[in-house]
Amino acid sequence: MIPHRLLGGLVLTALLAVVLLTLAGAAPYDRAAWPHWARAGACDVRHAVLARDAAPGTLRTDPIRPCRVLSGRWMDPYTGVALARPDRLDVDHVVPLQWAHEHGGAAWDQARRQAYANDLSYRGHLLAVDRRANRAKGARGPAAWAPVGNAARCDYGHRWAAVLVVWDLRPGEADRAAIRDLLRGCR
Repeated sequence: MIPHRLLGGLVLTALLAVVLLTLAGAAPYDRAAWPHWARAGACDVRHAVLARDAAPGTLRTDPIRPCRVLSGRWMDPYTGVALARPDRLDVDHVVPLQWAHEHGGAAWDQARRQAYANDLSYRGHLLAVDRRANRAKGARGPAAWAPVGNAARCDYGHRWAAVLVVWDLRPGEADRAAIRDLLRGCR
């Protein structure tokens, strides 16, 4: 149970967020407004990423439904852990949908949101990752979450910077500083 003094603060914070979004003309984030896993050729985007990110020669698909990935070998770019089962993987939007919504994407029409959610043109935008790492990251920006390990942090910073530029997203100062920190000392 939440103490009354905290509950009042939480309610006030939630109301303030709704008021600020309304004043900014932005609707609250709704994942359904960002259609993802659209068709990419014969398969959907999720399975296309799983197939693309599997180590060469390791991918096994369903012989009847060739878009269904059964197994393979994936190296999680965030943790460095090797995974062999697709049910242990999420396809991560490196710059999360909710974060994108809150930093410029709320003004996009549905076609642009769908294009963002399914963009395969930049390999670093959608990644097959360990589902636990992806869920730990959630919708947080780089100021609140980044992988451990210098190489993973460099790659993560480069991916974030590229997506922000391509999609014209506007990070706050904390995320901007975090990206600079991630890239410090990188090639």
